[in-house]
Amino acid sequence: MGREEAVKHTVDTCIREGILRDFLLKYREEAIAMCIFEYDEEETLRQLGQQSYEEGRSEGV
Repeated sequence: MGREEAVKHTVDTCIREGILRDFLLKYREEAIAMCIFEYDEEETLRQLGQQSYEEGRSEGV
């Protein structure tokens, strides 16, 4: 099994077993990408901030 397949399998297993289920359902692709590629905290925080901003804006907050 390659790295990408292993990461996806692990995330799916966590979701199925209730480990960080809500988080992984919401951020599955981002979590997989962080495990496969080099983790960049600054970029991750920027992306999450942008996503939160967009969600707030769409909700009228």
